[in-house]
Parts: sequence; structure tokens; C-alpha cells
Amino acid sequence: MDPVARMSFRCTDFCLEVFALFFSVSQATSASLLQLLLEISSCLSNDTTVPDSSAIAQCVAIVNNRTAPVGGQAEEAVPLQDIVFNLPTISLMCSLLICVLLGGWSDSHGRKPLFILPILGALSKDISSVVFVLTEFLYEGPIYAITIVSGILGGVNLFMAGALCHVSDNSDHRTRTLRFGVLSFVFFVGGAIATFFEKAWKPAMTSGTSLTMVGGGLFTVLMFVDLVCLIGVTVWVKESLRVLPGYSGNPFQNFVSLHYAKKVLDVVYRRRNLNGRSFVILLCLVFLLSRFVYCGEQEVWAEYLYGRFSWTHQTSLLLGLQFLCEATLTLLAVCLARKMGIQDSSLAIAGTLSFVASSALKALSLSGSSIGFAVIIGALSPLMTIAALALLSKLVQPEEMGCLFANVAVLSVVAPVLATVVYRELFAATWWKASQLVYLLSILVATVVGLLLMYIRRNLHVGVLGILLQEEKVPLLGSMDSVSGAAVF
Repeated sequence: MDPVARMSFRCTDFCLEVFALFFSVSQATSASLLQLLLEISSCLSNDTTVPDSSAIAQCVAIVNNRTAPVGGQAEEAVPLQDIVFNLPTISLMCSLLICVLLGGWSDSHGRKPLFILPILGALSKDISSVVFVLTEFLYEGPIYAITIVSGILGGVNLFMAGALCHVSDNSDHRTRTLRFGVLSFVFFVGGAIATFFEKAWKPAMTSGTSLTMVGGGLFTVLMFVDLVCLIGVTVWVKESLRVLPGYSGNPFQNFVSLHYAKKVLDVVYRRRNLNGRSFVILLCLVFLLSRFVYCGEQEVWAEYLYGRFSWTHQTSLLLGLQFLCEATLTLLAVCLARKMGIQDSSLAIAGTLSFVASSALKALSLSGSSIGFAVIIGALSPLMTIAALALLSKLVQPEEMGCLFANVAVLSVVAPVLATVVYRELFAATWWKASQLVYLLSILVATVVGLLLMYIRRNLHVGVLGILLQEEKVPLLGSMDSVSGAAVF
């Protein structure tokens, strides 16, 4: 491949990112709507009478007017099962099995099912939600059921794993970090759009009638968006895996026999050239800890904003601006790193320093003016996980990408669940008294991440790639790389 060709992209290279943006907006909006319906159904379940329009209207008003504790009031204790078994976490945990089963399978039979199944699950959830809202069938059981079905089909977790596989298949080692940065940008922007959108539709739900009209209309729009995504990934997103038809046997038989599940478990621990296995394990640990502190701090940060402003819509605006700031600055940092030849390990260290500085500012002082500074300073935090994923993808064989990102999908479930439990429990125990302990925990864990990254930066070198250096389909060494190892490690 010509070096000039590697430095340029075509618009068709980013078809997947376009549909990923629509899908992320759809799923984030759907999660907010279902959470609102769940709160309303929980309110209705406390009423001994049969739910009718007046009861629904009363519960809608109660849910919309609910405020957080302010001043020195103590927060009402939240049971641990309510913290863990919320809708997003349930969907994540249900996606574990399908991610493990399809990860290794996709290395031989193609990536398309990694996109199609999650979208089919989203469509089933949207159709069921439309029926529930229009018929006023608001019960907790059916809402949990459609969330579980959507999660079993993969949800956002499987879609993200498939997107990482697709990007890895269509990039070399020089461009992969940038492509991961673009993919991260898309999902952050999708979250910001959904948050801004929530600020618009949530105030419109003031009665049972508006719940039926607005909720039914929104789920119908989301159903149309998911249908467009399904057609798009099926028709316009090209299959990224280069295999001969039938070469790896019958796809259905291989899936049922669990032939590839063992490969997913082995990809992290298999022996590699020049101690490569140790670096793979270390980078998996870096990814897990990075996701743990980032998700945990996001959890308590939203709680802090909600408690400070006591206005859900203002909190949504601030969180949306934070997502947008992180997306923009992270993408700029990745582009600048590629242009200047900055190594991935250095990029991850920069993200760690950004996170530590932001946590330190939050621990020392959280006045109205310092909130904005804390958000801006910590905007490079996603670089920790982006660079770790880029490094991991450069340490495994091309035919192991599905197995690798299946493990990443598992870690993407474990980290938020642990973070939600630890941070929420710690934050509730120190509510308005010693909340600095939460940020001190973040600083401590992030410091460990930084030390691991410095060890990796010092000891990881091009030779660890071993046989990959000989492969023509993964051009690695060019005039830039021979001088500085730019964009490799």
C-alpha cells in the first residue's frame, strides 16, 4: 500500500460510522423513554386500584416533579438490587453470551450479524414499546422483558464490538488509532444528541394523554431510525472479513457447536512472540480499570449535578455539553497525534493525566465556575480506552480480532457494573459530607493505570508484533515509522 494512500480516506470508509451515530442516538433515547415508563409503572404498582387514565396522569406528574435532595438533606437509601438491576445494566449483562458466541464466530463467517442482531433487538423493543404506550399497558414485567430480549440479541455492546472489528479489518496499524477515535467520537456525539433531545421531549409529558401521544410518536420515530440502520448496514456497509465462502465450514453448525467460544477465552492467554501475552493481559487490565473509573465518576457526577441544580433538564444540558466537549477534544487529540507521530501509549498517558487533573479539581473545589473547568480539563479522559484498544488490536493476529473484541465486550460489562456499585454506594455513604473520597478513589485507580501505561511505553516495541511485520496486508513500517515508531506504539 502506498504511504500516500494510507494517509487519506474516502467518504465510503465511514459508512458504518454514520449508521452507528443514528443507532447510538436511537438506543440512548429509547433507554431514557423506557426508564421513564418504568418509573411510571412502578408508581402505578403502588396503587391498589386498576390503572386508568387519571392514575397514569397522576403518576406522570409525580415522576416529572420528583426532585433530588438539596442542601444538607440526606439522600434516601437506594437498595443494592435497584442500583445493579437497572435497565441499561440488565441489557449489558444479557449481551454477554451472544458477544462471546459471535465474537470468534465472526472471525470466520463475517461481521454483518454483529450489526444486524442488535438492530433487530432494538426494532423488537421499539415495536413492543409502541404497543405498550398506545394501549396504556404500563407494567414493570413487560418492560423488563423487552429489555432482556433486546440485550440477548446484543444491544449496543455487540454493535460496538462489531464496529471495532470492522474498523480493525479496514485499517492498518498507522490509521487504526484514528479510526477508533472517530468511532468513539460518533458514540459520544450520539449520547450528546440524545441528551439534548431528552431536554426537549421530557417536559412535554405532563399528563396521560401527552404520554400516549409523545411516547408513542417517539417510539415510532425510533423504530423508523432503527429500520434505516438495518437497511444501511445490510446494503451499504460492506463485509470487512476477507474469507472464501464455505472455507470455514457451515456457519450454523459452527455456532451451535460452540466451536469458537473456546477461542474467545484463549485469545488473551495464548503464548505470543517476545512476551506479547503479558502486554495483552496488561492492556486488558488497563482497559478494565479505565472503564471502571470513567463510568464510576460519570455515575456520581450526574448525581452531583442533579443534587446541585435540582432540575433534570438543566442537568441534561450540562451532561450533553460534557459529552460534546469530550467527543470534540478527543477527536482533535487523536488527529493531532497521528499527524505528529505520537505513540499510542503516550496518548493513553495524556488521557490518564487529564482524568487525574479533573478528579483533583472536583475533589478540591466544586463551585459553579469550577464545574466548567473540570469538564474541559477531563475532556481527554476517553483517550485512555481508545489508545488501549488500539494497542491491543496491534498485538493480536488479524484473524483474532473478533475474539479480542468479544473479550473487550465482556470487560465493557464488568467495568460499569462494578463502578456503579462501588461509586454509588460510596457516594451515598458520603453524601454532602466527604464526597471527595469518591474522587480520591478515582485518582488512586487512575494512578495505577498511569504506572501500567508507563511500563508498557518503556518496554513495548515493534518487535513484539513478531510475524505481523512480515504480512503485506498489514503494512506497518514506513519512512516515518523507521525514524520514530510513530502511530505504532
